[in-house]
Amino acid sequence: MHAKTVIVGHWPASDLRTNIHYNLPHYNDHKNVITIDGGLGVKSSGELNAFIITKKNNSITYNVIQSNIFEEKEIVKGFEFPKETLTFVNYPHFDIEVLEVGERFTLCKHLHTGNIISVFNSLIEKVEDQHSLKTIYINKFFNLKPGDKVELCKAFEDCIHVKSGGEFGWVLPEQIG
Repeated sequence: MHAKTVIVGHWPASDLRTNIHYNLPHYNDHKNVITIDGGLGVKSSGELNAFIITKKNNSITYNVIQSNIFEEKEIVKGFEFPKETLTFVNYPHFDIEVLEVGERFTLCKHLHTGNIISVFNSLIEKVEDQHSLKTIYINKFFNLKPGDKVELCKAFEDCIHVKSGGEFGWVLPEQIG
């Protein structure tokens, strides 16, 4: 543990998480390190974090302001997605084992964690005999209602990566207005 708090960038804070995908700073109290990099310029879901340190009456507080270039969209159609144990698949652990191919999703075993996850079919690639994910992925599916707002990060063939309530996850193309 460092005697003083160390604030670092260069490595996206989202890469330090395993069951949630968001870009807010990562606080490692055990090592007394704060990672503030929001992944802007490195990830399609990257954001710029402005980390504000305030010292008043010998007390230090932290605040964050985030900026991104995502386009706000409205949900026009609801959809009921499966609920699973959340698994955040990130570099370099993209390898999966395909268990069952469905119409929209493929049921996979994430080889690094051993977790069973549903993956949109368009996000899977096969090189020689090994399947892997084409992008960072969390099996977080938003069960949103018409009128709800999301921020569009990246559209794929059969899914859209969005930000809702500060977290990243997925909706279907036909849900976006």
